[in-house]
Amino acid sequence: MDGGLAAEVKFDDGRKTDFAPDFVLHHCEPAYEYHVSRVKPSRIGARVRRLRKARGLSLAAMAKRSGIRVPNICRIESCKHEPEWGTLERLARGLGVPVLRLFAE
Repeated sequence: MDGGLAAEVKFDDGRKTDFAPDFVLHHCEPAYEYHVSRVKPSRIGARVRRLRKARGLSLAAMAKRSGIRVPNICRIESCKHEPEWGTLERLARGLGVPVLRLFAE
């Protein structure tokens, strides 16, 4: 659980992926209420998705441009996770927009 990780998978080619504790709990114990109920949804995720699609970026391309893993972008875009400021900066950089653009149209 170092750094908030529940599990880390290392592939033979050196790639790594990690899973959030609530994701693992949700899939191991279906009765566990997924963390969405604890996070106030915002419109940031929908704006990120709209801007990404408007630029013709796939999730993989967005991940490469922002340095944020695809599953994490998916969680943000579906409003299952409220990103911190540093993540917002990386998303904005990947989209080529100022951070404030993620807060308003």
